[in-house]
Amino acid sequence: MKTLYDAALILRKVINRSEPWVFSGSLEAPSEEHCPEELLCFFRWIIQGPNFKLSNENKCHEVQKRAMHLAQSTVAMCLTERQVNNKKSQAIYSTREMPQQLAVSIAVHQAIRSKEIINLHGFGMAIEYNRLLRVKSEIEKAVIKRMQNDGGMYLLPVVAKGRYVFFAIDNIDFSEDTSDGKRTLHGTAMAIYQKTEARDVKPTLR
Repeated sequence: MKTLYDAALILRKVINRSEPWVFSGSLEAPSEEHCPEELLCFFRWIIQGPNFKLSNENKCHEVQKRAMHLAQSTVAMCLTERQVNNKKSQAIYSTREMPQQLAVSIAVHQAIRSKEIINLHGFGMAIEYNRLLRVKSEIEKAVIKRMQNDGGMYLLPVVAKGRYVFFAIDNIDFSEDTSDGKRTLHGTAMAIYQKTEARDVKPTLR
């Protein structure tokens, strides 16, 4: 137990020293400055044991992904020293936001629009509902601004202007053989392709 206690002290210190992650348009896994490598290694060793490399590359990738999920949840739920020392309040609030929690909230809200389910952020798997609405408002403003700059048309940030663009378009038909014709879907899917060049710079999505 003493060893585990010492490990917890070390991990809390590196978490509190890490830089807070701030949403800037991308939900990619956070870097080491936001999610400490010590914490990631700790969970990786718990999952797979003290092995530095697994024999199967796919298995190694899956272990890394699971360790990242646990690490992000831990960082998001870790209390600050001020919260720990506050004896008056019984409430516990998350002081850090991580890509995983934000991504879960956006996905759930997009699928079912449920405020009650989003507010289950106390489990550490989502952000608070009002914060989600603010983030979605930021995304909407960024889309509108980009459309204004592109003459009323929305172009993905990864699309380079002045370069050939290729499209693949196909129909999407579901349940089209029903007897009454109801509950069918007739849509169109379109994919856009463009060749990349070595000098291309990854765009900022914000």
